[in-house]
Amino acid sequence: MLLKFWKDEKRVRRLFFCQIEAMETIIWLTEADDNEKLDLNIPRDGGEFARRCFKMATGTGKTIVMGMLITWMTLNKLDRPTDSRFSKYFLMVAPNITVTQRLGVLDYMKSDNYYLKYELVPEPLYDRLREGHITITNWHKFKKSETNNGVVRKGPESDEDVARRILGHRHDNVMVINDEAHHAWRKNGGDNENLTDDEMIATLWMGGLDKIHKARNIRGCFDFTATPFIPSGRLSGEDDLFGWIISDFSLNDAIESGLVKTPRMPAADDVIKPIITDETKYYHIYADETVTTDLQVARDPHRKLPDLVRNGYALLGADWRKKWDIMKDSRVPPVMITICNTTSTAARIENFFKTDISFDVAELKDKEHMCRVDSDVMSEYKGSKGDVALREKVNTVGQIDKSGEQIRNIIAVQMLSEGWDANNVTHVMGLRAFTSQLLCEQVVGRGLRRQSYELNEKGMFNPEYVNIVGVPFAFLPHEGGKDTTNSDPRILVRPDPMNVEHEIAWPNVERINTIMHPELEMDWENVNELRVDGRSCDVKVHVAPVPESNIPHLDLADKMELEDTASRIRMQSIMFHVTRDIYRDIDTPGPKYELFARLVRLAEEFIGRNMIRVMNLPDDLEIRKRLAIIFNMNAIINHIRQAIIVNNTMEKTLALKPGRNMKSTFDVMDKFTTSKVLDVKKSHINPQPYNRGWEKKAIQEMERNNRVESWTRADNIGFGIPYMFRGNMATYKPDFMAKLTNPESGNSVMLILEIKGQELANVQAKNDALKEWVETVNDDGRFGTWASDIAMDPKDVPVILGQHYPE
Repeated sequence: MLLKFWKDEKRVRRLFFCQIEAMETIIWLTEADDNEKLDLNIPRDGGEFARRCFKMATGTGKTIVMGMLITWMTLNKLDRPTDSRFSKYFLMVAPNITVTQRLGVLDYMKSDNYYLKYELVPEPLYDRLREGHITITNWHKFKKSETNNGVVRKGPESDEDVARRILGHRHDNVMVINDEAHHAWRKNGGDNENLTDDEMIATLWMGGLDKIHKARNIRGCFDFTATPFIPSGRLSGEDDLFGWIISDFSLNDAIESGLVKTPRMPAADDVIKPIITDETKYYHIYADETVTTDLQVARDPHRKLPDLVRNGYALLGADWRKKWDIMKDSRVPPVMITICNTTSTAARIENFFKTDISFDVAELKDKEHMCRVDSDVMSEYKGSKGDVALREKVNTVGQIDKSGEQIRNIIAVQMLSEGWDANNVTHVMGLRAFTSQLLCEQVVGRGLRRQSYELNEKGMFNPEYVNIVGVPFAFLPHEGGKDTTNSDPRILVRPDPMNVEHEIAWPNVERINTIMHPELEMDWENVNELRVDGRSCDVKVHVAPVPESNIPHLDLADKMELEDTASRIRMQSIMFHVTRDIYRDIDTPGPKYELFARLVRLAEEFIGRNMIRVMNLPDDLEIRKRLAIIFNMNAIINHIRQAIIVNNTMEKTLALKPGRNMKSTFDVMDKFTTSKVLDVKKSHINPQPYNRGWEKKAIQEMERNNRVESWTRADNIGFGIPYMFRGNMATYKPDFMAKLTNPESGNSVMLILEIKGQELANVQAKNDALKEWVETVNDDGRFGTWASDIAMDPKDVPVILGQHYPE
């Protein structure tokens, strides 16, 4: 009867087919004759009660399915009181307060409940439905209660104590519904002392349910989640699907059926004509070396973002403005969200929106309509009225007459809290590493909820889109499962306690400070012109939906483009911002205002001498020339800064990381590798991985050469030297560090060695940075003697070791 009622095509609110199918599955599993289910074996999770999982993509209405499940269970129990397959007592467990509050729509007693709003129960049976009992809580409540009515509790809680405290009644045979159930899994083996955050949540969650089961008997447990995976700590493809999934409606299914917005990804860069590539540079911005190097280090909020990021934001912002023009007559605005890697990056992005001239979308720069969500911001407001107000604003984005109604720009470090269900997200920027498609799906899912479910004249939903930049999301015909792309054994690489005497240590240099002459001057004859590649600036980027084949539908492509940005930005503004950013990083004796004036003069003269040349563009494309300068601002700033430093430096000093002046091989984290390895005796890190023949030869030479006391691979221990190439910052990671010790004199030299150097364009820039690092460390005098060298062939290594051997 209920299935017929739910499928009725005359309903005012028709249910999605995936919701019907989920319920048909559990109804058949529960009510079908056992003879029909021969050889059907649904795996268990290792616990004493059975679980069933509904895998439903974000935006496909899993809360409604929960209501349907409760309706079917309750009415059947009332109709057949002795039937043990059913129950009218429910415990709903959520991962946080936001989700707990959202699940309040399944409380029979609330006037705005889903049973009435979505017609989940025939009206004559609604009063009967209210004879059931629902408890809605979150996993935090499973922690031991320290007080009882103001009286301090002593000793452990019994299982019955936990059940009574959580359920609020004494009835047995409870049905459990876990929302966002990917947090609820059983840890296999090991102790419960040093748990990760994921393991701690899962252990408390399932441990609490086990206690309730022992006290009251959990008749059935139903899991709902879009991503039913157990995290394993590996990279892409690392996640193990729950074995007890009975209904699977994936994100791919949801997108293809139109139940959620269609994500559009960058499909082709457009400089002068479209260049079709498998992955444009906007597909995963964070993977670009200049972006990774810059954003993974904590920096001052005023530090300019990498040029590629600024270009991406300009394109995304220009496209957002078009959406704003379409939606400005509606009550809620379109929303852009940024998911970034650290609080430092979040602060820099906030400052970028407010101050950077290349981003001229005023509606997104307004502080009143911008919301930054990260631990630093939350800690500022913690315990105050502002804390409550901020959380309320974030949780009500896009909701009419709520504090978050007019938010347009959200900057977040995490994925935003589960239960966050704004439906007016139109643009997403990802600025973090994405090590699996699970992470990509979680981020993309924040923008997939539809705004309208009204049917058009064809009886279908009108298409809705969300444009995604920087999130390498791909359609996966079969989501999850174990990674079978590499069957090589995984070998643990770590600091070996048996080789501790071969520890390698180095100064933890944050930067090299320069002390400048009081009067800044420039030898213009020795200052190189800066060549800017016009192809590095994109005026247009095509975005297209990506089907299962992972080949963009270019015939359905739209484009994000910068039509008016160049004409709205004056060259004088560019000049001011260039000078301002140089001013922040250079200090000389004398009044600060005099320094700024001198920098303005030098920057004006640099540009006035036509020392910025835009290459690879037709002469008549003035808009592209201007944009090339705007979006290579870091290159211009760093080029002028470097010229000033070279011409005016008096002295260089080390700036070490505060509170952490030294690092060593003790700091290297345990990690697994599928590369080939060699067991070694003179390296603290053991075994040592290698991928190429010359690496193996170099390792063997380090082991057998008597001049080498200790050594380590230097490219994987957290050691790096910042260097500038074509105006952009990158990190140089040399191949080896070797401690050369003369036992007779007791003198030692720490040699930084690069093997098999190639004649690449950036080799000289790396070598210059390395030499500067070594010279400054040696001048400091606190860290022994250092040297550097490069071997063009592994056969050169013994000779180089001999050349640097101390007397």
